[in-house]
Amino acid sequence: MPSNDRLSRWLIAGGVGLCITVLAAVIVVVATGHVPSTSDTVNRRTSTQPTPTVLTSVGPSPSSSTSEPPQPPVDPLAEIDQAQLVACIRATGALPGAHSQPDLTHLPASHVVHLVARADESVRQLHFTAKVPFEFIHQKEMDRRVVHMSLASYGPAQAKSDSEILALLGAVPPATDLRTVAKQALGGQVAGFYDDRTRKLVVGTGGKQLSPSEVTTLAHELDHALVDQGLGFPSLHDGSALLADESLARHALLEGDAVLDQTFFEFSYLSVDQQLQTSHDPAAARADRQLAAVPHYLTAGFLFPYTAGLNFVCSLYLDGGWPAVDEAYFKPPTSTAQIMWPDRYRSHEAPVIPRPPETPAGWRVASRSALGAADLKALFEAPGNDAARALHNPQGRARAWAGGRVELFRAGQQSALAMDLVQHRHTHDLCSSIRSWYQRAFPDALVVARSHHELSFDGTLDAASIRCTRGDVRLGIAPTADVARALAL
Repeated sequence: MPSNDRLSRWLIAGGVGLCITVLAAVIVVVATGHVPSTSDTVNRRTSTQPTPTVLTSVGPSPSSSTSEPPQPPVDPLAEIDQAQLVACIRATGALPGAHSQPDLTHLPASHVVHLVARADESVRQLHFTAKVPFEFIHQKEMDRRVVHMSLASYGPAQAKSDSEILALLGAVPPATDLRTVAKQALGGQVAGFYDDRTRKLVVGTGGKQLSPSEVTTLAHELDHALVDQGLGFPSLHDGSALLADESLARHALLEGDAVLDQTFFEFSYLSVDQQLQTSHDPAAARADRQLAAVPHYLTAGFLFPYTAGLNFVCSLYLDGGWPAVDEAYFKPPTSTAQIMWPDRYRSHEAPVIPRPPETPAGWRVASRSALGAADLKALFEAPGNDAARALHNPQGRARAWAGGRVELFRAGQQSALAMDLVQHRHTHDLCSSIRSWYQRAFPDALVVARSHHELSFDGTLDAASIRCTRGDVRLGIAPTADVARALAL
């Protein structure tokens, strides 16, 4: 869906704080054999980046237009297969802090760039073909650049359409200004970025020496530069809403690569004490509070490339090391379903294009966009932007996705939406999941008609119709029941 894809792509290559916390947990696993629960780790950071620039952030800020109460903080660790990550680290044969001398936090920042670049080459098993221009700047200048780059590629018209779609689905409050959300989310949060147009790396720092967190940010961004030079980035289809899910999947490949490289780097090149210190970075607690104030759907898209991407790349790594990951750049994933379930990637399972709805008389199509498995999972996790209403096993339910699209329609000042989904051939419960999700997302909606194939609602603001036939699930949401039903046919 457009806003999920675009908001997450505003920050394509950071991941520093997320990995910092993951590494702290992994150290516990390696030392004790105990895989911590999500409640074992606190003060975690997150990150993302804009397209085509690769950024590192520590979490979004609340939108002034969001009036709903804050949701429980999203726990990045809950999305990561920690046992698989431990297996990836153990597969390297590295010991914690094995290469932690010299201490990178005691050297001049400009010298650290060279040392981390060499370390990244060793870890990632690729080689730089040219020097990477770099710049260290203070946070105020970082904020200015990142906000400018992000909003320059996300205009008011697109933001308005995205906001209408998400509001009709109950994922954000009505009239949410997504550009304002983006601006407030990025300001003060981005720790570094790699711009693949200029091939320049920028890292924020407060002094002439780098903290452990800043060193790992540098390792993450240098991975992007290394992969860009050694393999080349896959096409990200930026600006094409119908390819948004594929674009998000390919961003997940990039971010998963950088997160795994950063994880290996931090495990070996920082001392155990420094690794543990990073999980108590002061920005971590702030990121938790900020994430709690952002609509869940946006936060889920913000984190997806780092969490699901890490799982995906780690899975490839266990299959065949870095050469198996390298191969994915020449045969990139085509859907977020392939990222979430790598067996679909290995079997080359492509998304199925849904049959488009008929345009009701008096209405026009305002926008069309892909709706991926990651989007569906995010909706199931917080119907009506309320995590307390989550469906049981959202990821398992989203596995029923085989293809999806949303279309926004307008008639004057009125808006309507059609969601068209194709059910995976090996599943059978997508219809019941969509029905349960809608009822939880709009608890005030009354069921006005029910049959084996169709369920219709009348709500406070809109009517809705869900129609399920022969593997297709179609949802129409409109101001009137007739239009809603027409969109679901």
